Amino acid sequence: MRKIFGATLCAVLLTAPAGAANFVKNPGFAAGIDPWWKTPMSLKMSVVEGTLCMNVPGGTVELWDVIIGQNDVPLKTGVKYRFSFKAQAKPNATIRALVQIPMPPWTPYASIDQELTAELTSYSVDFTPAEGRKNAQVAFQFGGGKEPWILCLDDVAVSNLK
Repeated sequence: MRKIFGATLCAVLLTAPAGAANFVKNPGFAAGIDPWWKTPMSLKMSVVEGTLCMNVPGGTVELWDVIIGQNDVPLKTGVKYRFSFKAQAKPNATIRALVQIPMPPWTPYASIDQELTAELTSYSVDFTPAEGRKNAQVAFQFGGGKEPWILCLDDVAVSNLK
């Protein structure tokens, strides 16, 4: 057993990208919802089998009427990063996922506009910030629907690609 574990650990360490680090805290929601924030405050969120799921209210107008996010994601000038996550929706719905400046004008470093389906699917985009920031923000915008729906997210990452 010890040899198998050691061999497996070595294989994992050898295949992991050198220097890659995820700057999102609690990316797989193993520690619950903290430090993720939400708006509106009435948004119902829970961790189901290691995936963050929420009941998205209907009757909102804009994508940014319903958001979850995380602040204080550090980015360095000229470093290449990958923003990635897994998501699903029931029924199908559209989200906008962003790594952005955390204040007006909310300029994005990376953006993914995606129609989600009931299948948990991985999404990613690579980006290189022209300006660094100690407090960038990851935000998922998903308002604007007439009817309520369910959104689930998992494995959110902003990783450097040295």
